[in-house]
Amino acid sequence: MILKKNVACIDYSCPAMPIICMLFLLLQPDTSRFSQSIEQLTLRRHVLEQQPSGFKRDTSLIRVLDSCARYWILSGQPIRASESLRRGEVICQQRNWPLGQALLRYRKGHYQTLLRNASQAKKYFMEAIPRLKQLNQTHFLLLAYVQMGASEIDRDGTDTTGIGTTIRYLQEGLAISEQSPNRESYAALCFRLSRAYLLVKDYNEALFFVDASWKESQRMGYNTLPFYDALVYSICYTHLNDEVHFRPAWSHCRAFLTKLNTLDSYEFYLASAGINQYHGNYEQTLTDGKRALRYADSLQSPVRRLQIHRILVNTYKKLNQPTLALHELEEIKQLEDSTQRQRSSVALAELQIRYDTRLKQKEIDRLTIQHQRDQAGFLAGGLLILSLALGYIVYSNRQLRQKNRAILTAQLQGQTLERQRVAADLHDNLGTTLSALHWNLEALDKTGLTATEQAVYANISQQVDQAYNDVRLLSHNLLPDELAKRGLGAALRQLVDKLNRGTLTHFQLTDAGGLPRFHPQTEFELYSICLELFNNTLKHANATESHVDLIQQNDTLHLTISDNGVGLIQQGKEGRGLQNVAARVAAMDGQWEVESDVEKGVKHKITVPIRAANQVS
Repeated sequence: MILKKNVACIDYSCPAMPIICMLFLLLQPDTSRFSQSIEQLTLRRHVLEQQPSGFKRDTSLIRVLDSCARYWILSGQPIRASESLRRGEVICQQRNWPLGQALLRYRKGHYQTLLRNASQAKKYFMEAIPRLKQLNQTHFLLLAYVQMGASEIDRDGTDTTGIGTTIRYLQEGLAISEQSPNRESYAALCFRLSRAYLLVKDYNEALFFVDASWKESQRMGYNTLPFYDALVYSICYTHLNDEVHFRPAWSHCRAFLTKLNTLDSYEFYLASAGINQYHGNYEQTLTDGKRALRYADSLQSPVRRLQIHRILVNTYKKLNQPTLALHELEEIKQLEDSTQRQRSSVALAELQIRYDTRLKQKEIDRLTIQHQRDQAGFLAGGLLILSLALGYIVYSNRQLRQKNRAILTAQLQGQTLERQRVAADLHDNLGTTLSALHWNLEALDKTGLTATEQAVYANISQQVDQAYNDVRLLSHNLLPDELAKRGLGAALRQLVDKLNRGTLTHFQLTDAGGLPRFHPQTEFELYSICLELFNNTLKHANATESHVDLIQQNDTLHLTISDNGVGLIQQGKEGRGLQNVAARVAAMDGQWEVESDVEKGVKHKITVPIRAANQVS
């Protein structure tokens, strides 16, 4: 389908700057240092060259040299850029800096473009593009695509040697520019593609891309169609037989005639001759051809002269002027000999470029593979070191856990032995002493005592008897055999039964017979906590009842001890016995809550994580 321009949206009223001006604006922002004068850049270069060589100094110097070269190229004096380029190339060879090497090739292509060495420029751009792509330098990459198209298409406007490669690169750049905010590059690439498709006579594609270029230019604020855009439109509309759109476009081109330079005038009259020849207007074709030939002579371009002579020979044939047609054929023969040599050298240069590019791409691929192998080796070495470190940490943690278990076992054995010793001392020493004291009191003659003395005697006898019972209870409960043999639930059941037989407070234990065995340290600590809290209940609570609940829920053990006494006289956990309870709960990573009320008594809620008897701590 032919994409046609909406003529109403094109302003043909006045001239506008050519597309090359927009391309020049596109080249402006490739570095902020272009705003510096050449004097400032030269001074900066001199300062850097006085410093000792190093990566930071060399890379900064390469950037300054690139800015100097760019200054002279964009100032229209490319010859003066050669010294900066040579100096930059020497530093790039000494310093392995991929970005600098890519910028150098891009700038040398830029330099060769202005010198109109199209083949050499194309070679440098084809070397720069894969490097810039690999380094993700999108801005310079798009500039390289645009300038590569300019150097190839504008060298004489007729030579199609290698144009297929150029179209492929331009399309590749266009795909990248569509994802970039740099819309100037998109417009310039579309225009270059339209010119390239004109060379291969694909007028539908040429019209499509010039239309895309002009629409993007309008979105950027351009209101008047440039000369070269109008020229491409005119040629496309002619060969697509679209007379309606051709006329305003061609009128717009003619409005530029008084302002065109030599090259642009040649392009205009070449296009005019081709358009008139297509429509059969041979007299006008002859006039336009002769004018174009004069401009081709001024440009000293054999290829352009050859193009015009071919138009003239066909025109003289159509006008039935064989003598003049024969003269044109003789001119063509002479020009073909020189241009054939030129085309052969261009074709040879193209083959050399492709060969060199493939060799360099192979080298890049080889270095990339080597780099990937080096990275893989480094990663494997890192993983090996990490694995060894993790293995050492795991081994150290295992050794530490074993030492901790040994320490806990030794601590538990020490506490067990100490409790056994204290229990034996209480029973054998203090218990025997209190028993002897009780019998001595019983042996006293109480008949001669007064009533007051008998009351004192009875009180002392009762206290001694109570002390003996307490000592006996403590000696039996410090470390009962039942705790080691049958576990925490059975030991608490036995303790509660003893307390209920010898005290005024009645203890009620929730059936704990179904509980499994726990870690010895857990059983020891919880049993000790129960002893401490039972003792507080008996001594301070004045309670008649106490409830003990020991329940397992998943991996948590809940111990609740409550009574109906007077509550805690000291609020909180300030007493020595309660401080011991807090320390034991903390040692088991547990939690302890106390609820105290003068009318309702006190309730202790203790929650600890379970460690089974066979669990590794």
